[in-house]
Formats: sequence, C-alpha cells, structure tokens
Amino acid sequence: PVAVQAQLPLNIEELLVETATLKLETGTAFRHAQERLIGMSQEGGVPVLVRRDLEVSEVATRLRYGLSSELELNGGLRINHLRWRQPLGEDGSDTGQVVDAGVNWLVSRDGNTPALLLQLGADLMGDAAPGAAERVYGGALRVAATAHRAIDPVVLSLGAGYEYRRGRTVGDRDFKPGDLAWLIPQINFAVNERVTLIGGFGVYLRGPDQWRGLPRGERQTLTTLRLGSGTALGKQSTVFVGADFTVSGQRSARIAMDWIYRF
Repeated sequence: PVAVQAQLPLNIEELLVETATLKLETGTAFRHAQERLIGMSQEGGVPVLVRRDLEVSEVATRLRYGLSSELELNGGLRINHLRWRQPLGEDGSDTGQVVDAGVNWLVSRDGNTPALLLQLGADLMGDAAPGAAERVYGGALRVAATAHRAIDPVVLSLGAGYEYRRGRTVGDRDFKPGDLAWLIPQINFAVNERVTLIGGFGVYLRGPDQWRGLPRGERQTLTTLRLGSGTALGKQSTVFVGADFTVSGQRSARIAMDWIYRF
C-alpha cells in the first residue's frame, strides 16, 4: 500500500482533503431513463402502470475548501432541464435549480485499516417538484461514506449512501419524493501519474413518489455498469469522463464529464 500511495488513482486523490486548498468543480451530465407510473386507463378509469420516458440534462458547479487535513467544506449549484414523454399526451419539460452545501470528514487514511471518508450534505433551496412554482428549503439530507484500500497496482473502493427527501406542498397537494440509497464498488487503476481508469457497478434503491399519501409509481431497484477515466491536464487541472449503463432494472443510461481546478 505504501508504494501505491505515491501514485493514487486521480479520482481517489480528489476525495482526499487538502489543507487551505480551494477547488472548483464544474461538470455536465445527460441521463435517459424509463420509469413506470400509476395512471388511469381510458376505459373505466382503472389504475394501470404507464411508461414514462425521461431526459435530464444537468450542469453543476461546486467550491471546496480544506479547513484542515481532515475537514472540508463545500457548496454548489445544480441546474437541470427535465423533459418527459408518456401516453395520453402528458408531455412536458421544466428547468430547475438546487443550492446545496456539505462537509467532508477524512476519518482515517489508508494504513492498518482502509481509508474512510464521511460526507454530509443538504439541499438548502430548490424547486418543490418538476414544473412547480413553489420552492422548498431543506428539501433533502444526504449521508455517504467511501472506503478505499490500495493493493498494488490498483485501489479498491466502496461507496455507500442514503438521501432522505422530505415532504412538501405543491399547489393544494402533499408531495413526498422517494428516498434514495446506493452502493458503489469500484476498481481504480492508476496507469501513470496522468491517467486513471475506473470500473465498477452501482446498485440504487429508490422509493416511489407519493401524492396525497398515495404512491405515484413503484419502488425501483437499478444495477448499472460504471466505466470511466480521469486525465490530469496539469498540476492544477483534472478532467473525468464516465458512463453508467443499466444491467438490471428499468432502462437507464448516463454520461458525464467533470473538470476540477485546484487554485
């Protein structure tokens, strides 16, 4: 492990906290997914499951600052554009923004035990629901942990987290977005000091949205294959590209690119 520490994969290096260092993260992502919602049939108004296609384009920027070698504060802005298409002519689109903040705590470094990083975050302000005029404050709370262990010539990592999304009022209806949990094992290989290869998979569990206490969809379990790479453009700049493809569950695909600049 000591030999690999001198050349950690770039994505693992970016997890670590650096004292008095300011980082700017900017990224964009596109996701296409299919989900099933509870609707009403045209004959008799019987509840049925209908398929909805989603396209989500996102741009995000975030600032991170290391207060010490173990503690980091961060805050960011996400802007996403959502388009949906489904039967019965219920098509539409919406653009929303979310402001969030968080703290990262490096509990331990890779040594006698695996390195462990804890992350806490919250959505401070955002749209109550797609297409809604109302705002929600403190709409989501996240807790996550990432552990990694260097085993020459690779670094194994395991990420897990849970996001609680609190209820809110949209118009005259009560709305509760489904909570989200995830588990992400990865193999991270530092080809050299400038190039990193990333592979793994993700398991995601999402509860159904609820309107007026009744489920709007169904519980989702999704398994994806994750592939990506990182390239250091210099001592201060790093670019990551990656993609997730569905292995099991409802159809979904996501591609993303992130740029990190260290001041």
